[in-house]
Amino acid sequence: LSIILDNGEAFVGDLIREEKPGVLGFGMFYEDKETALESAKKIAAFNPKIIHLSHSTTIDKQTLNEFIKAN
Repeated sequence: LSIILDNGEAFVGDLIREEKPGVLGFGMFYEDKETALESAKKIAAFNPKIIHLSHSTTIDKQTLNEFIKAN
C-alpha cells in the first residue's frame, strides 16, 4: 500500500527499503520483481518530492528514479 499526498510526499511502506546505509532494495515481501518495479514506476509518475520508506528512511525523487533505472 502506498499513499501519495498533494504536498508531494509519498509513503511507500515496504515496497522499497534501505538494505544498508545508502543501498536500496525492494522490500522483503514481494513475489514478483517486475510487479514491484512497475509499482515503483507508478509512484515516480506522480513526481513525489519526498518518498518515505519503511522504518523512517526518506529519499528524494532523484534517488527513486536512480533506483528504478538500476532495477
